[in-house]
Amino acid sequence: MLWVPERFGKVETPGKQVLRRAAPLAFGYFGAIKREDDLEFCEGGSGILTHPYSGLTAKHVGRHVLALDGRERVPKYSFRTQHSATLFQHLNPLEDAPKGSLLHVTRAWDSPLTDITLLQVSHGEATTHEPTGYYKWRLLPPPVGEKVYLLGFPRFKVSDVGDEFEVRSEVHFVPANVTATYRLRRPDAAPAYPCFEVDKAVDAGFSGGGVFYKDTLCGLVSVSSTYEEKTWCASLWPMALLRYDSELPGVTTKFSDLFESKVIETADWPKVRGNIERRENDFGEPYACISEDVDLE
Repeated sequence: MLWVPERFGKVETPGKQVLRRAAPLAFGYFGAIKREDDLEFCEGGSGILTHPYSGLTAKHVGRHVLALDGRERVPKYSFRTQHSATLFQHLNPLEDAPKGSLLHVTRAWDSPLTDITLLQVSHGEATTHEPTGYYKWRLLPPPVGEKVYLLGFPRFKVSDVGDEFEVRSEVHFVPANVTATYRLRRPDAAPAYPCFEVDKAVDAGFSGGGVFYKDTLCGLVSVSSTYEEKTWCASLWPMALLRYDSELPGVTTKFSDLFESKVIETADWPKVRGNIERRENDFGEPYACISEDVDLE
């Protein structure tokens, strides 16, 4: 892989600490497919590695990459794609000598309750997957008025150069303040899932990037509006309701088991446990519900 990063700009001191900590876990997500003698690329968005051989991105990012297959609808059950899905990492954005890596996605599971997709990467390639290096999660949104940091890879470009990929990337690191939290969804507006709002807009391609608060991962970038100068970030607690395929055929795993076993450390799982459930609206569409007894502040 050829690495052509942009020079990173000035960062405030607290932000530098977050950036050095988060950069080795952050990634850009793209797909590639063979068309006759050429490779066609689809630049998807951003994401964050969260536990061994696994990470998260926005669901709409994964579906955008999936469009390389020419599918108009996403298959309901497991299937094989005709394209490859790949993560690229920019491990040291504050250093003069860039260092990067590629990880290949082997499986993915969409949450039906929020704009988040769980990704599994190839075990043999994961050089940065040390359990002590991952972020603790804050499942509930940060309080209104608190500062958070958003990290992503908007405007990156992938091309085919000889036998290698060329990745031209910009790492964007955005401090912002939380301006609102939504228990179930924004009333009469998107996003239609639990989220929180910050006072900065971000560029396309930032979707799926991690949001950090007091040394925890607290959400993923989901929807942004340059007109309103706001971004809405998906809260993490609905992921506790996800069930996904295990390594054994026909056997599913509860994502919440990762919290119970402390594979993923959490700041507030005891507060969330037993207070969330999956429900259906009048149209039979599922949504994530959290008890009114849980104080989001």
